[in-house]
Amino acid sequence: MPDPATPAEPAAPATGPDPVDAPIPPATREMAFAVFVGLAFVGAALAGLFLVDGNVEGLPKLFLMLVMATGIALIVVAFGGRGVVKLNSAAFAGATATMFAILAFGNWMLERDQSSKRHSFAAGQISGIDWDRFAPLLKFGDYAPSYLDRTSDEFRFVSFETNMTRAEATLLLSPRDGSETPSIRIPVACFRPYLDGSEEIDWEFDAIRRLILDKRDDRKAIGGEAMADGVAPCRTKINASAAVFSGDPFGLEARAQPLLPLNTAERDKALAELSSDDAEVRRTARDFLASGSPQDVPAFLAYVHAHPVNNYRLKLGVAVALTEMLRRDKGLRDDIAKAMTSADKALLVDFIGQGDRTLRIYATEFLFDLADAEAAGVALQRAAAANDEEALFSWLFSAQDGWARMTADQRAALNPTLAQLRAITRNAPKTAALLDRFK
Repeated sequence: MPDPATPAEPAAPATGPDPVDAPIPPATREMAFAVFVGLAFVGAALAGLFLVDGNVEGLPKLFLMLVMATGIALIVVAFGGRGVVKLNSAAFAGATATMFAILAFGNWMLERDQSSKRHSFAAGQISGIDWDRFAPLLKFGDYAPSYLDRTSDEFRFVSFETNMTRAEATLLLSPRDGSETPSIRIPVACFRPYLDGSEEIDWEFDAIRRLILDKRDDRKAIGGEAMADGVAPCRTKINASAAVFSGDPFGLEARAQPLLPLNTAERDKALAELSSDDAEVRRTARDFLASGSPQDVPAFLAYVHAHPVNNYRLKLGVAVALTEMLRRDKGLRDDIAKAMTSADKALLVDFIGQGDRTLRIYATEFLFDLADAEAAGVALQRAAAANDEEALFSWLFSAQDGWARMTADQRAALNPTLAQLRAITRNAPKTAALLDRFK
């Protein structure tokens, strides 16, 4: 028998595999797999939200946030499951806090998304349009959604920022009898302050002066046929958040690549359709021709030269197409001028004196934007022989930028013409003031 006073020897340690070499328990493998899948979900969602601005093949941001929440939930459950025996309360609290964080982040992303969409268009109305005579349309890069509200006698429209691809918008007042009416030009900068949604546009059409008046800004004229005298700068901002929309911050006016000439058959078809009895056909033809390049201009003018009869619609259609071409990109002016012969330039100059106000306005704007020295010289000579005061003023107006680009010898050759003009405009203050710019 063992001695009672002698302590028992300790039991030998249990034998078994080295803990370092022990296999990973199934629970640990499942946790690692859940963490891996969760991280994959989170990474994919973050890539969608930040790398491609919230859309992966058109998937909405809400879906991506649900994917991310699922991934985080997998990670939380994996770790929470391992500590449920000893850290039951802590795991529960951690999972709850994480889910609240997911909800807060998701709400922030939704607010960010909605904020970016909320300011993408401006809505408003224009009063004062005679609906019995005109069918109005508002055109940016494309036609804006619009309708006539007979309850309030207003022309209502929505102008989307993505459609504001030019420096100016055009209010087209198409007569219901099929005749021609000039278009009203409105700077796109006048629409941009309203993109923040704090106010609606509230303008009025002055049918006598053919101007657009801003009723929210002391009825100042912000648009008109020629955008010349009497048109004031539009509102640059309504509040601080709208200030960023002034001008052309995204460079939308720049051409991404050289313009290509129009298809010859389609171009000739459009030129013929300028004389159509259908106002919509004529408008479509003008829009198509305006999308052409300087290489198409000789064909436009050759078609007019080949039809010397009194074809007013043809002349106006070509004048409108050329004007719209330069409205789209003023940088084309030198290429267009080089493509025109002396006879072509004289043809456009003579459009100003042919008695029709609409044709005169378009020809004046085109020649002003063309800023060609040769055309300006012809315009000054026509002005000196004019018997129509409005045509005289328009010839002078069209010649301003061309005069600025003349050489000293070209200006000296026109000194007798300018002296004659000063003599005949002595009693016409407005015209005399314009003439003072030719020095």
